[in-house]
Amino acid sequence: MSADLANLGGSYQELARLLRLITLVEAGSKGSELSASDRRFVALSGLDPHDSVEVLEESGQVLAKLFGSDVNPERINDAAILAIERALELSMAHGMWAYVSIQSHRLALLLGGVGHHERAEQVMLTCVRAAARRSDYDRLVAGYLYLAEEALNQDDAPKGLDYLRIAA
Repeated sequence: MSADLANLGGSYQELARLLRLITLVEAGSKGSELSASDRRFVALSGLDPHDSVEVLEESGQVLAKLFGSDVNPERINDAAILAIERALELSMAHGMWAYVSIQSHRLALLLGGVGHHERAEQVMLTCVRAAARRSDYDRLVAGYLYLAEEALNQDDAPKGLDYLRIAA
């Protein structure tokens, strides 16, 4: 059940990314000035607007049933966060550390992406602890690199350098 909830959360997360891309492309085509963050998202997302429209059209009825007429990336991300948090709770309660490291990593990235940086840091620390228990060095290093980047973005160079040292 934990894996199913996490997969549902991941699907919501991807649909929110697609919807955000389409919303930004439409705004840009109408002459709206995109923020630096939005321009970066469009440039680095790796998403194809045409494919995104197709997927969203196919998912439209289901999204409308789940979210009503106010379907937007924020609401879908909120649903993704709830699903992944519940999956993580179940995994932690049953000591499924491989799932804990995967789910907490995904959740931390999602939380950070929507601006919940303090919560993302706490969840990423859960990820690195679980990854260490499993000797999952790829996720361990990725987690510490994320923490280092977040610390440096918050102008906390000593903390960022500490995380970089641990990652190395």
